[in-house]
Amino acid sequence: MNERRNPESEQRQRCAAADRKTNWLSVSFGVGLGVLAAYHLFKLPPVLPLMLERYGYDRLTAGGFMSIYAAAGLLVSALIGVILQRRGLRPF
Repeated sequence: MNERRNPESEQRQRCAAADRKTNWLSVSFGVGLGVLAAYHLFKLPPVLPLMLERYGYDRLTAGGFMSIYAAAGLLVSALIGVILQRRGLRPF
């Protein structure tokens, strides 16, 4: 089915979207979560040499620790994506 595009209707929709106010609390929350996730991901590498020495872990095990963080981030991101897709995305 080939629908005709109405330029006036599209222009009104764009103007309505541009007139919405930004929810800065939500934007700040999202940025804060991103910073927190980056902080958690990079707090393990500085202690890896200590863990290798103190507990006798090999490098493969140390790499596994880093992979756990990455896998957890992947799973949480996928879960959030599914939830947002089901509930619908709201504009900021």
